[in-house]
Amino acid sequence: MGYDHDNNNSTAKIDLIKDLNDLGYDVIIVNHPRYEIIDGNTTKQINGGGDYIQRNAYVLISLIRKLKQQQEGTEEMVVIGPSMGGLITRYALAYMEKELAKNPNNTDHKNLWDHNTRLWVSFDSPHQGANIPIGTQYWLRFHGFLAPVKENLEVKINSVAAKQMLVHHHLSGSETPQGAPGFRNRFQNELDALGMPQNLRKIALNNGSILGTTIGTPSQEILNMKINPDVITRIVNYLYTYLFLNFEGIHSNIYFTPNTNTNGLILDGRVRVSTFFIGWNIYRERHYAQSDNRGSYDTSPGSTFGTQNVIFEEALPLSQHNFDKWLMELFIDLKRNIKVKEHSFIPTKSALAYTGSSVLGEVIGNKNRVCTGETPFDNYFTPKENEEHIFLTTANVAWLKAELDTMTTNLPPTVYKNFDTSSISGDLAVCDNKTNTYTLDIPNTCSGFNVTWSSSNNINIISSTNNTVTVRPINGTNDIIGHVSAYIVEKDLTIDKLVWVGIPGPDFLSISTVGSYQFYTNQWTKLKAVHPIPPIELMGNDPTYGLSYTWSVPNSQIRRFNDTSTIDVNPYSTGQLNIGVKMQNQCGCTYFKYQLFNVTSQSSGGSGGSSGGGHTIIKMKD
Repeated sequence: MGYDHDNNNSTAKIDLIKDLNDLGYDVIIVNHPRYEIIDGNTTKQINGGGDYIQRNAYVLISLIRKLKQQQEGTEEMVVIGPSMGGLITRYALAYMEKELAKNPNNTDHKNLWDHNTRLWVSFDSPHQGANIPIGTQYWLRFHGFLAPVKENLEVKINSVAAKQMLVHHHLSGSETPQGAPGFRNRFQNELDALGMPQNLRKIALNNGSILGTTIGTPSQEILNMKINPDVITRIVNYLYTYLFLNFEGIHSNIYFTPNTNTNGLILDGRVRVSTFFIGWNIYRERHYAQSDNRGSYDTSPGSTFGTQNVIFEEALPLSQHNFDKWLMELFIDLKRNIKVKEHSFIPTKSALAYTGSSVLGEVIGNKNRVCTGETPFDNYFTPKENEEHIFLTTANVAWLKAELDTMTTNLPPTVYKNFDTSSISGDLAVCDNKTNTYTLDIPNTCSGFNVTWSSSNNINIISSTNNTVTVRPINGTNDIIGHVSAYIVEKDLTIDKLVWVGIPGPDFLSISTVGSYQFYTNQWTKLKAVHPIPPIELMGNDPTYGLSYTWSVPNSQIRRFNDTSTIDVNPYSTGQLNIGVKMQNQCGCTYFKYQLFNVTSQSSGGSGGSSGGGHTIIKMKD
């Protein structure tokens, strides 16, 4: 088995089997080939890989017993089940535990049913079902007259295992997701009743996005194909039928299933003919699907598989014999266009056996879902972006090796979350007259993050939990900037929330004219209240957000703005104008700070401005 990639995104093939051998493991690969069984006078062909999951699980039970007999030493086994193998191994291990519990103290019984396994790895397995676009399944049925297509339909889509696993199967005939009658629900109910194996550590290594990343768009066209007659075919057709009846081709289009609680077209297949140049459909097959509140399975976050791409690649040639290829190309003009090569195969929630919300596109990577009890696994690895089904990467292999190391048990799941200054919510001012609590945007438990809190030297921490802190201003602080900070240990990241401490005072408050405006009668002049913020070394939010200003302007017409720090003034007469402004934050407000401005008429040629030039120079206190 190989996997990639390095930091430069170049592919590096690594022999995982050799890696495991180097770690001291004897690796045994279990395959389920095709074989024959004799039933009376009849010989039946069994497709092992597509056979009943239960029967393959019983084969694994027999192998585990054989390995226990041949084993030297007391080392317990590690069982890894990729894809459907995760269901086979789950069923086998849980079945053995169920049987062992019937008579655990009997030595012979224990030898039969003790699985001797310490770690079970479910590798991108469909614990709640797998998905192949229902439109693609109908496409295979529509083109079933072609031998290779018919083989794909019967061997893959209509196999026993596929009918047990696919959440929406064409044999159901249902527009809403329904499995194959007599197979899907019966198997899932049996699996759920059996449960998960318990007497071991169980982990899930998955390839589907845990951050809600979708694949394509619901209802979009993913493949269209036209099998048209070539020139020679048209000439022959014309010689025999003239213009009465001419074969125009077979056209088919596949679409992803629609979005939540929506009905949409998933297959449009047509056999077209023409009569005297007028085209019409001699046969048309259209299918629709309706997604429920779970959303579209085809586009849901999950590991990917390119079923429609396989169709695209295998459509021409339609035969593996060279003469047939030549003959096909001579008489057939095949046109095809693939728009989306992959679809969601194993939804992320299915691979996790998720028990929370059924909405497939939900972001679930922001919490430790083991801690919340929404997955039965003891640990899991799931990437940010969707990956190819059972694809090994440097990241998930490193995680697997850490789990194999018996010295590093109880590793937590990886939790993905982006933090910035908006991640801390709470008041913009720390006040004496109320409780000031700040909350980091993670749950107190099950977050996967450990947080420590700190504050500036003008703020006192009263109490804290993992995701909240309660603070008060230190006596004597007023009209000053401080901060509350959360340090996230796992990310080595500090987030600072800048806050105003106490009621803003008027001492630093001033009024300034904006631009080159001068104070004249019957002319608008723009003023702005100015309260300089002390130099701040920390990077964070703007603590002035949320401040409001109240103006006192006599003998003038005024215009107000959403930004209350700015106002337009139109004086009615000349002379001195005593304008006041006060500032308010969430703790309270200052008293008015007044400033004199000289108002002249434009004809007088006065320079205007305030008594001090319209500006006040502020020197910040230490």
